[in-house]
Amino acid sequence: MSPLTTTFSDRVVLISFPTPGTTMTAPGAIILYHRNPEANSHPFVVHWHNDQDDCLYFGGYHKKLSEALADFANRVKEYE
Repeated sequence: MSPLTTTFSDRVVLISFPTPGTTMTAPGAIILYHRNPEANSHPFVVHWHNDQDDCLYFGGYHKKLSEALADFANRVKEYE
């Protein structure tokens, strides 16, 4: 799965930031995606995608894009 280009039936990836694997963590990416706002009260979600098991973890759910972008930026700072 490529988090940069993945489109799910109910969400679209807006931006992602790759995270390197270490001896303690798998490689992956921080992902900000948009879900169908008619079906979700929090349409903007930030997750960490694990490349090894192809699962999403540590979700941050937001009503506003500005909140989700701030969450995404804070998570990226941990890797810069």
